[in-house]
Amino acid sequence: MIFAVFYNCFLAIVNAHLFRVNVSLTILSEIMIIGIAFFLMFEKGFFQGEKWFLWGLVLFSTLAIYLTLLNGRVIVDGLRNFLIMFAFFSIGSRIGLEKVISIFFGITCIILLFVIIEILFIDVYVAIFQPALYYAATRGQEVSQFNEIGLFNNALGFASRFSFGLFDVPRTSSIFLEQVSLANFATVLTVFCVTFYSCLKKKHVLIFVLTIFLVLTTNNTRTASILFLIIGLGYFVFPLLPKYFNFLYPVLILSVSMTIYLLSPGHEGDDLVGRINVSMEHFVNLNFYDYIGYAANKLYRLYDSGYAYIVGANTFVGAAYIWLLISFVLKQDYAFTKRCAYSVGLYFFVNILIGGTAVYSMKVASLLWLTIGAASAVQNGAQRDAR
Repeated sequence: MIFAVFYNCFLAIVNAHLFRVNVSLTILSEIMIIGIAFFLMFEKGFFQGEKWFLWGLVLFSTLAIYLTLLNGRVIVDGLRNFLIMFAFFSIGSRIGLEKVISIFFGITCIILLFVIIEILFIDVYVAIFQPALYYAATRGQEVSQFNEIGLFNNALGFASRFSFGLFDVPRTSSIFLEQVSLANFATVLTVFCVTFYSCLKKKHVLIFVLTIFLVLTTNNTRTASILFLIIGLGYFVFPLLPKYFNFLYPVLILSVSMTIYLLSPGHEGDDLVGRINVSMEHFVNLNFYDYIGYAANKLYRLYDSGYAYIVGANTFVGAAYIWLLISFVLKQDYAFTKRCAYSVGLYFFVNILIGGTAVYSMKVASLLWLTIGAASAVQNGAQRDAR
C-alpha cells in the first residue's frame, strides 16, 4: 500500500536528485507492486468473496488478448485497471479493519504534511520533488514557458478558474505531484470516513477532516467539493435508500449529462458544462465497431471522456462488468455497506464523466479498493461492531 500511493513521489525524488527516470520505470513499478499483491494472494489462497474478481480476471485477460489481436498492437489498459481493483480489494479484505484504518491514518498524515509544506514553503516542495521535470521525463509533458515555479503545469491554474479564494497559492498536489489525484484522494478519504465513522477514534476524525478541508480549499477542486457535500450528507441518507439502487447511477448521470449536452451545444471551456460536453461528444460519437473493440485503437483521444474511455478500453462487455461489479460487490445488508456502496458509486461514475483514467490511477485507486475490500470483510463477519 505504501508503494502504491507513494511510488510516483519516490521516482520524482530519484529524477530530481539521482538520475533521470522514464515512463518504463513507472510501468515497471506498477507491475512490481501488483505482482507482490498477487503473490501474497496466491500464498494465502483466494476467498469466497473474491469469486467475481476471479471471473473478472478471466474476462479481462481474454479481452486484452482479443483487443490486441483485433487492433494489431498490445492493448492492456482494461486488464491493468482491473488488476488494480482486484489487488487492493483483496488486500483490504485480508488485513483487518484496524490495520486499514492505520494505513489510512499514516498516509493521510504524510499527505497533510506535504500540503502544509506546499502552502507555506513552495520552494522547498519544488526542490524535493521537481514535479515539472518528473512529468516531462515520464509523460512527455514539457515544462510550460509560463511555469517558472517548477510545479506540474496544470497546477498553476488560470485567472478565470474556480477558486475558494482562501489561499493565494497554486493548486496543491502534495505527494501526488499533480492536482487531480489529490482532489480524488480527498473524495476517497470522505468515502472512507462515511463508511467507517463508527470505528474511528477522535484523532482519526480530526486529521481526516482537517486534511479534506485543506485539500478542497487549496486544490480548488469543483468535482471533489460537490462530492464531499453529497457523500457527507449521504451518511444520513444512504442507509434509507433501497438496496442496490446505486445500480442506476450511470443511467441517471448520463441522462442529466446528455440533457446538458443537448441544451448547450458548442459550449466549450474548463467549466462543468464544457467538460461534460467534451465527454458526451466522444460518447455519442461511438459507433457499433467502437463498442466491440475498435475504439481501443484511439484511447489516447478518450482520456478526458470517461464513459467513452471505459467502453473503448474494455468493449461494451467489460464496461458492463465493471458497472455490475461496482454496483453489487457489497451486499448492502447493513448501514455501513450501503454508505460505502452508494459513496463509491458516486465517486466512480461522476468522476469518469470528466476523465477516463484518473479513477484508475494506482495512487488513489489503491485506497478506494482497499476501503471496499475492508467493507466486504466486515460485512462477512470479520468485525461485526462496524455494522
